[in-house]
Amino acid sequence: MLIWLIRHGSTELTEARKYQGVLDTPLSKEGRGALKQAAFSPVLVYTSSLIRTQETASVLFPPAKQISIPGLAEMDFGLFEGRSADEMAEDPAYRAWVDGFCMGRCPGGEDRQAFSERVCAAFSALVESALSTGEEQLV
Repeated sequence: MLIWLIRHGSTELTEARKYQGVLDTPLSKEGRGALKQAAFSPVLVYTSSLIRTQETASVLFPPAKQISIPGLAEMDFGLFEGRSADEMAEDPAYRAWVDGFCMGRCPGGEDRQAFSERVCAAFSALVESALSTGEEQLV
């Protein structure tokens, strides 16, 4: 089995070096322009439920059927989303999270363990399904 893990294209928030998390932001003009159709063409592409992942998949694999898997969404950074590290340099909640090696729960969001468990569970379910149905490629 061949598995391709592809990150979404750039958005205005990533270009501004801001936490994006589960904010449903589209690709930026620059992000869309940096993408081109892939040299291979899978039948199915699995994305998170976020628009930026679906837009990326549409550019890379235009004929592919997209299946949205909410469990694959980026980490929920809660109150930190839409803000940069510089903007939060004096924010006590942000300082505590960073000083804790970003392992604790983001206020209004999730912690790294919950994020990892969610994504791993979603990914494992996809792999198990692919193995049981004989899919040769996961994108």
